[in-house]
Amino acid sequence: MMAASQATSATTEPQGKSATLKLWWQSILDVRNEKWGDPMGYAFLAPGLILFAVFQIWVLIRGFTMSFTDFRFLTQLTTDTHFVGISNFIEFFTDDRTFWPSLWRALYFTAIYMPLMLGSAIVFASVIAKVKNVAVAAFFRTIMYLPVILPTAVAVLMWKTLLNNQTGYVNHLFRNILHLESWAQPWLQQKSTALPAIAIIRIWKDAGYSAMLFLIGMYNINDELYEAASIDGANALQQWWSITLPLLKPVITLVLVLNANLISAAQDFMIMYGPGNHGPQGSCLTLGYYIWEVAFDWSDLRMGYAAAMSLFLGLLSALLSAMVFRLLRTERA
Repeated sequence: MMAASQATSATTEPQGKSATLKLWWQSILDVRNEKWGDPMGYAFLAPGLILFAVFQIWVLIRGFTMSFTDFRFLTQLTTDTHFVGISNFIEFFTDDRTFWPSLWRALYFTAIYMPLMLGSAIVFASVIAKVKNVAVAAFFRTIMYLPVILPTAVAVLMWKTLLNNQTGYVNHLFRNILHLESWAQPWLQQKSTALPAIAIIRIWKDAGYSAMLFLIGMYNINDELYEAASIDGANALQQWWSITLPLLKPVITLVLVLNANLISAAQDFMIMYGPGNHGPQGSCLTLGYYIWEVAFDWSDLRMGYAAAMSLFLGLLSALLSAMVFRLLRTERA
């Protein structure tokens, strides 16, 4: 019986995929039979389409083609640009001493950021979703979202003050109030704590946005599900685990995909150290910031080489997104 069901599922899945592809292809063919409609509509769409084509499609095509050349911005007027194939990719994979350490730092940053941001956003949203008073819930939503709209420069200045080794409030709390002298650290000047500190700052800055998405998802869950679970004897934690989290799976997928580019993150907060400063002993030089410096700051601005690293980074982000979709896909009937 089990073997028969497995065989049925094995044959059904390919048929479902082929049927989807046929339906998709038929939809494309049916476009020829569609009427053009009012030409004025295309006139209104044209500005947006032009901007999208120039700043999205063309940029992607130009970056892709540039990654296979030796394009250097400062020498392009005197030296011809040549097609070099995959030489750029071979160089950063084998010869670049900065590429792999910066990639590992980016992965380390992502490993700190992602679970803490996701967990804190879900907790914030879960607490606010339980507030029944409309005015109080609106107040908490506003407070939660304030860091998101706060300018990065202001956030950096505030956290530099808070984490100052001598006069910062964080170390003052550990030394003078909690009497935990060993916990007081030069957070931003120490190699082992600099990148985690920046990750925490970015979590504080970004968690409100993800929490708002989770909150929207929670507001759309039918209250009758919680009432039925309560009648069956489930407590609040059991309801959250068995109802809220499973029904939030599409939102969790969205949040993870939106943050799939975090592997190139941290460059926004590098202004904390100033231009050209990579933190204590270079501990905050992530791959995204390294690519920016290769393209716009170092030497003769090797944009072709930087584009190759960006292409690799984009493919890595796409792979992470595909893994998220694969692991968190919803069940089908």
